[in-house]
Amino acid sequence: MSKPISEYARNIQDTNLQVSRALTAADGNVTSSDIILGTAGFPQVEGLEMCVRLPELAAAELASADTLTIELQNGTAATPTTTIATEVITGTGSAIPAQTIRFGIPRDAGVYFNVKFTTAGTTGDMSDKTAYVGPLF
Repeated sequence: MSKPISEYARNIQDTNLQVSRALTAADGNVTSSDIILGTAGFPQVEGLEMCVRLPELAAAELASADTLTIELQNGTAATPTTTIATEVITGTGSAIPAQTIRFGIPRDAGVYFNVKFTTAGTTGDMSDKTAYVGPLF
């Protein structure tokens, strides 16, 4: 009789596939470097997740009602621009705690990934804060 696979068994992260990106200095957007998960058709990316780790953001960096939009982009060629998943963080007037956001990767995804960070409504400077992006296997 085989043992069930642990839900957490896939939570292995390869530091060689991790990229970092400083956040924006004001309203606007920045995009991480590409992460390349193999060659077309191999390995199949089904069952993987992309993990985005965000640092704590002070109330002055993401003020009440201001937003930080995080978009997972994917494609079959370098520098993809097709958004396949989105998460929006809205300022509350208090510090936003550090957090990890997981995006599922669809079976038919290409092998190139990046993450676009867009801030709106804010005058806060987050450029001294770094987000980390990488796949979970």
